[in-house]
Amino acid sequence: MDLAQYLCQHQGQLAAAQDAPPGLAFRGQKVIELGCGHGIPGLVALSQGAEVHFQDYNPEVLREVTAPSVLANWQAWQTRGSPAAPAAQNPPARFLGGPWAALDSFLAVEGLAGSYDLVLTSETIYSLSSMPYLLACIDTALRSGGQALVAAKSYYFGVGGSSNAFKNAVEAKGGFSIRSLAVEGGGASIQREIIVLQKT
Repeated sequence: MDLAQYLCQHQGQLAAAQDAPPGLAFRGQKVIELGCGHGIPGLVALSQGAEVHFQDYNPEVLREVTAPSVLANWQAWQTRGSPAAPAAQNPPARFLGGPWAALDSFLAVEGLAGSYDLVLTSETIYSLSSMPYLLACIDTALRSGGQALVAAKSYYFGVGGSSNAFKNAVEAKGGFSIRSLAVEGGGASIQREIIVLQKT
């Protein structure tokens, strides 16, 4: 299941849970998207009133793809009079480049450790070797009670990662409750799911 699609489909529920007006489901929340690429899930959160930090391993992707997309969408929302994009304001966004192994210490130095309400990440659990770094970043980023939404395939052929391997790694690490939020596919197609972690 696509994470951006899930966020769009559940905006009403998200707004109600935050006691926020329609169109501002993430108002007042600080969100980080890990391994963002184009940053579509982060854009959904930004369009609904969040401050969003976009993180990717490759700074060039952030510079050439993510940041221009954020600015273009922000300007379009301003033109349409979106309540999430006040006129004459820059988008409440930040762009963080580099590996997850270095992100922990960066967040601590910048005073961002434990400051995020929500972590978004999609198609980032395909590598068993990178899972500990991803989990460490999620743990460092989230405040107590904060959540991470992880969109993934049930299995990644040839690289060893899977949703079950990720769930097992989370349970072994401790400090989180974890469950499948949405599942689709199966049978002849690869099952996809959205996993939610809540920091305890």
